[in-house]
Amino acid sequence: MGFGDYLALTGLAASAIVFFLLARSAASNRLTVSSYLLADRTATKKDYGPSMVAASTSLATVILFFLGTVSYYGWTLLLCGITYYAGQILFIKLVGRTRISTNSLSTNAQFWHDYTGARFTSFVIALLTVMAFLIILFVELYIGSVILTYYFAGDDGVSGWAGLLAFVLLGSVVIAYVRVGGMRVVFQTDAWQLRLMLASVIALAIFVFTLPPTTSDTEPPAFGSFSASAGTLIVFYAWIILLNFTLPFTQLSSWQRLASTSSVREAMSGLIRSSPSFLIIWFLPVLCFAGLLAKGYEFGDLTQLFDTLRTGPETSEGILYPIIFIGFASALFSTADTAMIALQFAVSDKLLSGKTFQSTDEQVLRKRFLVSMIVIVILLGAVFFVAQADLGSWFMPLVYAIFGQLTITAPQMLYAIVGHIRGASSRSLSVLGDSLNAVAMCLAWLILMGSTLLKAQGYLPQEMSQEIATFIAVAVSTLGVLAAHITKGTENLSALEAGQQS
Repeated sequence: MGFGDYLALTGLAASAIVFFLLARSAASNRLTVSSYLLADRTATKKDYGPSMVAASTSLATVILFFLGTVSYYGWTLLLCGITYYAGQILFIKLVGRTRISTNSLSTNAQFWHDYTGARFTSFVIALLTVMAFLIILFVELYIGSVILTYYFAGDDGVSGWAGLLAFVLLGSVVIAYVRVGGMRVVFQTDAWQLRLMLASVIALAIFVFTLPPTTSDTEPPAFGSFSASAGTLIVFYAWIILLNFTLPFTQLSSWQRLASTSSVREAMSGLIRSSPSFLIIWFLPVLCFAGLLAKGYEFGDLTQLFDTLRTGPETSEGILYPIIFIGFASALFSTADTAMIALQFAVSDKLLSGKTFQSTDEQVLRKRFLVSMIVIVILLGAVFFVAQADLGSWFMPLVYAIFGQLTITAPQMLYAIVGHIRGASSRSLSVLGDSLNAVAMCLAWLILMGSTLLKAQGYLPQEMSQEIATFIAVAVSTLGVLAAHITKGTENLSALEAGQQS
């Protein structure tokens, strides 16, 4: 190992120490449920904006995605960032129009339940949310294991035990600093992680600019590099728009972050204030890897990228590589800690746990988080150890499954939000309507998960199979909402007729 390697590892250790220092400074002397899960609902625009940007995408996830697909998708990847940011704005605006105070917000499942009284559907929403964030946490810890085991890879790759150790180590670090103060700590550490991510992306851009081309006849990718029919392109673009516009409404972390903020106006100010950082984080990596492709460089994984950085110009090995490595490794925390505190928020929801967690004992709160997260990381680690040999082929189907699974709940959330905006009183759905809606959502989930399994096993085509399954699943979920609404209307009409006859 050279000087740059030692600098990278030392910097990563120093970054981890900063996480714990920030956690200690953000911790409250006396924890309550509100302070632990919702930061006392006093977060400002300086908290909301950086946290949203940092957690919106793990840099490592973005890079892994781009490494294998920028030559395939081309500039269409920029559409992801544009639509996701627009979806965030739409989410805050619509919630603001409901005139509901952020102090009254809780989980997405609770929001639906408060408006409709539909307990079965609320439970399904909460359950789908928990499963989605378990997958998110698994993906982030998996990517972390890939980065952290870079120096332990031999000719035959990384041993199973080394990968498992890195997987559990990353999870343990996140557990250790989040348990100190919960959501308040997440806000503080997200701001630090965002700075690291920005520095890493800028360093990557400098590296691309200074790297000499391998040939003279290369050219940047076209807007849509992959050859496909017009119908396929339309389906793919529509899928991106659907997911990114609805994700803010269906992600529990979005509701938790907004509920932790002092007001909707404060959240919107934070979002606008952090827009330059968002654009850099989402767009610059695409431009960088498009530039690398134009210069004749294309990487199949992070190992190849790191090898190129270490063997590049002297400034690359001694300065740029450590910055990029530290940013890549530290960026995992911004999504992993968000997933962990969101999971704790979900399981503390009375709809899922069966009771409201009322204790104000800080030791009980920390113990509850510690025990549940240790169990989750151990179970996810066991899955990782057994399946890590095949995770390369499962990675993209898993990512698609996360977004698709969350999108299933979009019709329900939009139904409740629009109802609030229109000033309609709380709609008590019938038991039949609630049951039909819940069954429809479960059926939609089975459709989506079935397509994921079949695609990963090679029984469905790699192109458009999960995208089409997502549209079908959302359509089925929408039919469930319509059935619940119509059934309620029919029930009310029957009750009115019975009253007239009497």
